[in-house]
Amino acid sequence: PISELYFSGVDGSVGVKLLAEHVGVPVEVLRPHLYEKPCVCAACHLFRVASGLDSAVLGETEIVAQVKEAWSLADREGMVGTMLDLLFKRAMEASKRMRRDTELCRHVMSTASLAVRKAKESLGGFEGKNLLVLGAGKIAVRLGKELHGVHDANIVVANRTVEKAAAIASEVGGTAASLDEMETLLSQADAVFAAVGAGTSVIRREQLLQAMSARPKRTMTFIDLGVPPNLEPGVEVAGVEVVDIDALSHATSANAQ
Repeated sequence: PISELYFSGVDGSVGVKLLAEHVGVPVEVLRPHLYEKPCVCAACHLFRVASGLDSAVLGETEIVAQVKEAWSLADREGMVGTMLDLLFKRAMEASKRMRRDTELCRHVMSTASLAVRKAKESLGGFEGKNLLVLGAGKIAVRLGKELHGVHDANIVVANRTVEKAAAIASEVGGTAASLDEMETLLSQADAVFAAVGAGTSVIRREQLLQAMSARPKRTMTFIDLGVPPNLEPGVEVAGVEVVDIDALSHATSANAQ
């Protein structure tokens, strides 16, 4: 995941030192992985982020909500001075103007909507198909909204806490399940939307192999929206089409232009 730290009133090295202490690594180890933007360049970057110009999906609106949330939290904690408060106010204004006065968001799609469209294209439609949503966080909620109008498929939402999965499942007319049933759920799914916020892979190659062996002559579309990926890196299993966030982004390059 990418983190951004905005600060004012001190030299840039102070911010780097603070971040290094927070993540528990030496400054010299962290610095090669950073990009630093001073003054106007930092403001320009924030404007682009808030406007959806620096997003995986051009023009998407999810990031501006995250910017607002971070700004609000910092303000409640007394960490927003005059300069940063003005910066973020102007960034929100720029975002509104971008969406109001340009064509950027006319046909914009979120990562969740792109994932659903990709799965529908791969399956040739959702009629009679089994759709599996893994996770119950923000991305899974958005997936639920995108699947809200799908009435000709069987939808299952699985999560460690089944109650959270049930809340999403009720919105799409689906059923809830536990992630403990992973093997069974995978063996039944025609499309999997993986959005578990686990911080590590939650599905191994062996699990996919076992699932596919239980369903000969059936294919699976596996869309991995986890950050980091939910599927073990480098997995290739016959009959399984794996699509990650980068692939979704590349698929929309023509639309972005």
